[in-house]
Amino acid sequence: MKSRPLIIVGITGGIGSGKSFVTGIFRQLGAELIDADKLCHALLNKKSVCKQVTDIWPTVMDHNNEKVDRKKLGRIVFEKKEEIEQLNKILHPIVLRQIKKILAGIRRKKREVAVIDAALLEESNLSHICSAVVFVETEIERRERRCKESRNWEKEEISRREIFQLPLEIKKKRATFIINNNNSEKETIKQAKKVWDDFNNISQTDKG
Repeated sequence: MKSRPLIIVGITGGIGSGKSFVTGIFRQLGAELIDADKLCHALLNKKSVCKQVTDIWPTVMDHNNEKVDRKKLGRIVFEKKEEIEQLNKILHPIVLRQIKKILAGIRRKKREVAVIDAALLEESNLSHICSAVVFVETEIERRERRCKESRNWEKEEISRREIFQLPLEIKKKRATFIINNNNSEKETIKQAKKVWDDFNNISQTDKG
């Protein structure tokens, strides 16, 4: 790729769709990866954020380790829309500031592509700083199987969580590129490389 303003690519899709696999391909091709979900998880270990969270939901405090018990928190906030929105109001503004700071560092290194892997790319307004959005499309049966294998989730857990997210069809419609992850890894890699080449055609100014 020729020298140009940083291309910021957001990766979205359903839970268990294979977003991390696709971001891994882009990373191998030269992109810098920003994992927004890991940033959120790390925030819950910060004393200031931990206090905000446990002031609202005292039962999620892990007193042995003096940090938030994420499993307990998940069971609470994914029961009601108001609960998850309250948590997002705490975490999302901080994560957005962190990501902008990371992007500044990536620019200083003169990298050309940064990929943001975020489960709530649209919901957290991260999509607004992206030059392009890639939607990873995967059928529900495959997603359920992956979540069962990797997270030991029952099949109902995906729908229980996604009900509080923007519908997948809307995310897909808003995306710049779509990668179908319903076939072999080889096929997904082929599509991802094609999308990578298409980043050259993105008409945009530097964002973030």
